[in-house]
Amino acid sequence: MPRARVFLPLVLPMLLLLAAGPVRADEITDQLERSIKLYKEGNVSEALNELEFASGLLRQKKAESLAEIFPEAPSGWKAEKPETQAMGKALFGGGISATRTYKQQPGKGRVTIEVMSDSPLLQGVAMMLTNPMLVQSAQGSKLIRIGDEKAILQTHGNDGAEVQMVVDGKILVKVEARGLGEAADTAKDFLSKVDLKKLRQLNK
Repeated sequence: MPRARVFLPLVLPMLLLLAAGPVRADEITDQLERSIKLYKEGNVSEALNELEFASGLLRQKKAESLAEIFPEAPSGWKAEKPETQAMGKALFGGGISATRTYKQQPGKGRVTIEVMSDSPLLQGVAMMLTNPMLVQSAQGSKLIRIGDEKAILQTHGNDGAEVQMVVDGKILVKVEARGLGEAADTAKDFLSKVDLKKLRQLNK
């Protein structure tokens, strides 16, 4: 098989992500063009290194775009700056995530919203959403709905709760509330404010 046919499947996913995501095209296309140039010159190992670097940049940009879906802090809360992370599959199975923490003002309440794409955790949560028996077997867990979406609510003692939702089978959204007397209601309220429409647009 010609070398071009072997290399093309590696390059095409980068180009598709580039076309779909809100990235700075100049930076990433430069990396892709450098990789192709090295490949044509016969430097396959160096071409792969450049391609992997471009892949890392794309994952990083995708993680940054996920941060756009977080709601503003409601009255009585202060929102911290979103944090993003992008890992290759060599690290814990890979995954792209964005997290934002909200702190009650005043008070000790704390809410964390995390959005994960390409995460190995997705499969487990998706299985629970489609099998109520699995949810019932987990202590303190139950199936709920947030708008039109199914979710899993799990309570932790008297002041903690966690809600998990899988969007379109590809994105895990998790909201954790701590230090609150009505933690479950707070977690559900925060999750209802996540911009799922924009999240779907970013992950087409």
